[in-house]
Amino acid sequence: MISVYDNFLPANVFEGVVKKIKSLDFMSATNHPDITKDSHEHWPGVRTKLLSTVAETTDRIILKSINNTGNKFLWGAYDYKLYAHLKLATDKGEDYIHQDGDWDFAFLYYLSETNLNSGTKFYFNDEDKNNEHTLVKFVQNRLLIYDAKMPHCPWGKYGNNLSDGRLTLNGFGKSQWVNSKT
Repeated sequence: MISVYDNFLPANVFEGVVKKIKSLDFMSATNHPDITKDSHEHWPGVRTKLLSTVAETTDRIILKSINNTGNKFLWGAYDYKLYAHLKLATDKGEDYIHQDGDWDFAFLYYLSETNLNSGTKFYFNDEDKNNEHTLVKFVQNRLLIYDAKMPHCPWGKYGNNLSDGRLTLNGFGKSQWVNSKT
C-alpha cells in the first residue's frame, strides 16, 4: 500500500520546516554518527542526525501531522526515526532497489521545488528495475507513506547544492503491537 498526501502542511508551516531543515548539518553514511562499522546501512547523498535530536520542534510538527492523516500504519503506538536527506546530481553510486530493513512502514516528504523528472519508484520485486509497480513523482509538499517491505528506489537525483538538490524527509516506523497466535 502506498498513500500519497499532497499539500501535506499549510504553506506557512511548510516554509518554516524547510527553513529549519536547511539550517542543519548533513553527513554522508561514512561520517554519520548513527552508523556503526558493522552496519550494512548506506545511502547516496547526505543526511542529518535524527530530527528528534537536532530539530525537536520540527520533528514534532511532522509527526503530529503524519498522525493526523489517519493512515492505517499509524493506528496504535509506534517507534520511528526521521532524518532530512539531500541528494545531488553529483552524488556517486547508482540508485538501487531496496526495502527498509526491519521497519513496518516508511514515509517520504518532498521538500524541494517540484521536479517531475524525479520521485520514487516502487517495484514488484527487488531484483528487476524493469518490473515497476508505481511511480510517485516529486511534488513539493507531498508526503508518501508505504509498507517498508515494498521494494522501492529513489528516481532522478538532481541539483548542485542544498538550494536546488533533492531534499526530503525520510522516516521509518515500527509498530509496538505484539503479534501473538492464540
